[in-house]
Amino acid sequence: MSKFIVTLPGYDVDDAEPYQCAVHSDYPIMKMEPKNYGQLDYTFPDNPASGTTRNLLTINHGYNYVPASMGFIGLSGGPIAEPFFVQLRYLMTGFVQDFYCYANDREFKIDYSVYDVPALDVTGMKVQMKYYIFCEEGN
Repeated sequence: MSKFIVTLPGYDVDDAEPYQCAVHSDYPIMKMEPKNYGQLDYTFPDNPASGTTRNLLTINHGYNYVPASMGFIGLSGGPIAEPFFVQLRYLMTGFVQDFYCYANDREFKIDYSVYDVPALDVTGMKVQMKYYIFCEEGN
């Protein structure tokens, strides 16, 4: 029987166990329902106050477990001259705020938190958010 195998560094494809592989055809591929991926934009109308968290995106995935998920954030406008994308949690180094992507057993969220002053003024900054929520059943 033929198998598709991509091993992790340090393992030989001829004798690697499935858990020693990045991809192994004995494991099912991750699935995604069409409703659980997409892109949305958010433009900051003002600068959030110190010590606050603002929810930028909430997707109700409808599962009763915490699914694997990925979030990407692209920033442009406001104090950011060039657009760029980052995956999952991103801490804006040199400042005291961050973007945080996470899932629980009901929702996938992207939040923006300001911890202390002085913080970067994000008024007018555009946040492009891409999200992928994987499931056990689906397409």
